[in-house]
Amino acid sequence: MGYRGQVGLKPNPVVGYQASQLADRGTDQHVAFVEQDIVLGDKLRKNQRVLNQEIQSQLWEVETQRFRVLTDIRQRFYEALAAQRRMELAAEFEEVAIKGVTFAEARVSAKEGTRPEVLQAEIQLKQIQLQRRQASAAFTGAWKQLMATAGMPDVQPGTLDGVLSDSVEAKDWAAIKAQILAASPELQGARARLARARANVDRQQAQAIPNL
Repeated sequence: MGYRGQVGLKPNPVVGYQASQLADRGTDQHVAFVEQDIVLGDKLRKNQRVLNQEIQSQLWEVETQRFRVLTDIRQRFYEALAAQRRMELAAEFEEVAIKGVTFAEARVSAKEGTRPEVLQAEIQLKQIQLQRRQASAAFTGAWKQLMATAGMPDVQPGTLDGVLSDSVEAKDWAAIKAQILAASPELQGARARLARARANVDRQQAQAIPNL
């Protein structure tokens, strides 16, 4: 933006003084002068027009990067939220499986159940405990990815607050496409680069006009 301001400014004037033959009485010569280049062909305004479009292109690139970061964080968040939900469900299933083992052992003590039933309940409990450990490890990994993407790698795992949607709603994909095309910063940046190229062609065509 500062460079844009500079390319639109008029050249600095030059003020000078020159003297010669100062040692010869009556023949010394003194000259004062002022020089000013006058830019013709509207080059200064066209310079700023080119830089205006360049600035717009850069601003749209910043917006593009911002959306990319936000999208990455949202993806990592819902991955971690899903891992957290799987870990919670595994913990709930583990409680049920523990009760199942207790119930099977109680049936054996009451002479109503068999030892294989207890073994089957214990095997199921072990499987669920393994799934819980796997879910816990998956949540820890997803949490680290989320924090790394958000730029906070030192934050320890906690509890995420969010809701996972379990319904699939019908989408108006034509309207979504139109919205993306209207608001896409990448498309806006491409348009700004095209406008800059056109402005630069116009500026170069004015280069042939000599300055005064």
